[in-house]
Amino acid sequence: MFTGIITHTGRFIKKTKGFEFKVPAVPAKKITKGTSIAINGVCLTVRNRIGTTIYVDIMPETLEKTILGDLKFDDQVNLELPVTPQSFLSGHLLTGHMDGLAKLETITKAGNSRILGFSIPGSLFKHVVRKGSIAINGVSLTVIEAGKN
Repeated sequence: MFTGIITHTGRFIKKTKGFEFKVPAVPAKKITKGTSIAINGVCLTVRNRIGTTIYVDIMPETLEKTILGDLKFDDQVNLELPVTPQSFLSGHLLTGHMDGLAKLETITKAGNSRILGFSIPGSLFKHVVRKGSIAINGVSLTVIEAGKN
């Protein structure tokens, strides 16, 4: 389980047999083989860690439903380690299981904030409700309004 509160960012290195990511030293110390980590919100299992480089395998289904397959060298990714029973839950509980892709359509300035407008596939719309939560690239957001798409 994750909260959608991004604690660190990392960098995509390359795709070989699996995917390689460079992570900051602080979370790297907590990561071992078998650790779950959310990378852009996707719950992945660490296959190996050498220093601050982690190695994960990504299934074709995950590549189809996320942007992870489109990453290029040195692209920044959002990172979050899983919550523990002692964690302060300051976001929303998220599983890290992806249902599909959203497309950013608009960005509107509102005071010191930005209102982001996304379009989503019709099959996902029934799961989005006003004042509900949704995660985009692992960032927990609250839905202000839900229209037809």
